[in-house]
Amino acid sequence: LVLLDGLVAGFALLAGLLLGAALLLPMLLNLVLATLSRRARGPVAEWVWADLRGQLPGLSLALMALLLALATNVGVGTMVSSFRLTFTGWLDQRLMSELYLSARDDAQGADLAQWLQPRAEAVLPIRFAETRLGGAPGRIYGVVDHPTYRDHWPLIAAEPEAWDRVAAGDAALVNEQLARRDGLWPGRTVQLAPGWALPVAGVYSDYGNPSGQAITALPALLERFPNVPNQRFGLRVAPERATALAAELRAAF
Repeated sequence: LVLLDGLVAGFALLAGLLLGAALLLPMLLNLVLATLSRRARGPVAEWVWADLRGQLPGLSLALMALLLALATNVGVGTMVSSFRLTFTGWLDQRLMSELYLSARDDAQGADLAQWLQPRAEAVLPIRFAETRLGGAPGRIYGVVDHPTYRDHWPLIAAEPEAWDRVAAGDAALVNEQLARRDGLWPGRTVQLAPGWALPVAGVYSDYGNPSGQAITALPALLERFPNVPNQRFGLRVAPERATALAAELRAAF
């Protein structure tokens, strides 16, 4: 704790606790057996406790290994379970649309969007531009202003009225990877493209994604990247209508 800091110190502390507990186990067992043997009454009871104490040196290594194995198994099981529950909850937030679809090309994408407008509660384009963010490959997503994002998108840090500023094209959201890598927290400015920089209004969690991402208003994205593909959509429909709409889509396209 004095020499190290951060994640390395945490792992070193856990390793020390596990090894220390394993090394102390034979001494603690010997103390317990000695206490019980002093309370024994009769030759048979004394023989049992004495035999156990006599076997302890030969079993101490196996007992220490068993303790390490049990502790490691419990620790890893808890870690994996916690990560699974957290990741599942995060996916439930991010994948909020009832249907997702991809068109063959932009022409079919335009036809799909027009066909879906009267049949779905909302048609949410999933459009992005490949670029470089902070000197590394990244993506800029353009979104439409819809309660789906405001109500479900998980922000770990945000300024007041963050979504209003993003919808107006006056600010951007960045993912946690980019925020931690380049220190781009709310109040800083992110360089999205040459001549295009926006203040960071918020940071959203993005577990497992090693690349930087940013989100801004779709019109602002199309103004600077007019040729981004228009082939992917998220559809908001009543859950009980999702299967029927999917069947209509297959029949129509």
